[in-house]
Amino acid sequence: MDIRRLWAYLSGYVEVRVTGDRVERFINLAVERELDLWDLRFSRGTVRLKLTVRSFFRIRPIARATRSRVRILRKRGLPFFLRRAGRRKALVAGALASLALLYAASSFVWFVEVTGTEDLDPRQVAQKAAQLGLRPGAFKGAVDPDAVARGLMLELERVFWAAVNLQGTLAVIEVVERKVPPAEWLLREPVDVVAAHEGFLERLIVLRGERAVRDGRLVRRGDVLVRTNDDLPARAIAWARVWRQVTVEVPLVREHGRRTGRAWHTVHLRLGNSRLRLAPGLREEPPFARWETAETYRLFLPSFAGLPELEIRRATYYELERVQEADSPAEARARALGTAEGLLRREVPPGAEVVNRTVQLLRSPEGGYPGVLLRLIWETREDIAAPGGSAGTVAPPAGRESRPPGLDQRDPG
Repeated sequence: MDIRRLWAYLSGYVEVRVTGDRVERFINLAVERELDLWDLRFSRGTVRLKLTVRSFFRIRPIARATRSRVRILRKRGLPFFLRRAGRRKALVAGALASLALLYAASSFVWFVEVTGTEDLDPRQVAQKAAQLGLRPGAFKGAVDPDAVARGLMLELERVFWAAVNLQGTLAVIEVVERKVPPAEWLLREPVDVVAAHEGFLERLIVLRGERAVRDGRLVRRGDVLVRTNDDLPARAIAWARVWRQVTVEVPLVREHGRRTGRAWHTVHLRLGNSRLRLAPGLREEPPFARWETAETYRLFLPSFAGLPELEIRRATYYELERVQEADSPAEARARALGTAEGLLRREVPPGAEVVNRTVQLLRSPEGGYPGVLLRLIWETREDIAAPGGSAGTVAPPAGRESRPPGLDQRDPG
């Protein structure tokens, strides 16, 4: 919309239909007298056009001169809108109240998001920020982002750097964690370094203490790798090959729920500690045998000026029917492999490198088995050094010299 049309809306304009035998003469005279016309659409003996209110009051002499009839079709613009709104005071009051509520709601923080955490629990950062004044429902004018960031860096030892950004109703807390050794390495009493997992020791780097085992040996969990020789704990880095395995079975036919199209809605109101079900009555559960729930609407207003918290939740329950689906052997194998990888991934510590994967298919549908049974073996390279018992403890044998163990030599798990 250009400046001219914007001004026409602010001052008001009308859409008219002009009929007669001399419509072209009507337009020519209007242009000669510099009337503001636009959006002209001609038909047989008729023209529809738009013109400003000021120009409309100047077309009467032109209509008489050309013997044309002018009929108003629509009245548009801000003056006409305000005139109609003046007759609907309740509607105007509701619209103004809604705008005021939206403006007031935008002045509060409704969501707090924590980014950049690795080992630190984001909930711990959010709780500390809440203690510093940044929480859902906080007034943005009362929140000092720099003060909250400084407080996080001072009161959380693991936070090296922090910043708080207010983006509308969302507060984003960015943190950078301090790289510190594990808490167990901060022990002051003399302790040995032991193997945290069974594996083939490739390289042992002694940082403090006396080496207790040579490289190229199989070590078991708990074997002493480095002994302390003073009043400080031993320190070391022990790179080793570790084997882990998991066996997974999945059937060819699997059951799952599918939505039938029926739904059941509930609305709950919470005012402070009081809860009330608004719809559909007092029934606690949907009238379905199986269902899944999805929250479709939530409104939360924090306590303000002594008033309790207000929360409105609308949930939808979708009816489910039990459906059986048969996978192909290839799909079942892929599903079993994905499950096995997820289980092993939870066991592998951070920083470990997976150097080899071995899949053993134990049973399959091709052999008449109603599913897939497979074993997944991961070979990783990781640091297995961990603080052990106090100095002077009798340690088990440090291992035996061996080549890298094969998967059929013994169970590495």
